[in-house]
Amino acid sequence: MPSHAVVVAASNHSELLDRAVHRRFQLRLELPLPGKTARIAWFERFLGTFDEPVGMSPETLARKTAGASFSQLQDLAEDIRRRHVLEPGTPLRRLLPQRIAIWRDVSALETHA
Repeated sequence: MPSHAVVVAASNHSELLDRAVHRRFQLRLELPLPGKTARIAWFERFLGTFDEPVGMSPETLARKTAGASFSQLQDLAEDIRRRHVLEPGTPLRRLLPQRIAIWRDVSALETHA
């Protein structure tokens, strides 16, 4: 690789990479999980895309998703949108708590796997 080239790589699971991979990069940065303020701002933007009340504040959603990465929040958002389309007529006030409960159960399983 030419000396002027820059290679950037990312992984959610650096612990699964072997030492040879780590040796090939001069710099390793660890990005912290988003804090409560960042999650609140993320949910404010997400909730702003709906035309109906969702029944939960961004603060409540941030509390319920403590310890989640932005990638996990995006997965949750996509699941909520998908369910909203697949279950027409189901109010978001009812759908959101259901999907969050399922998301939390799945997240807990993934953490302990």
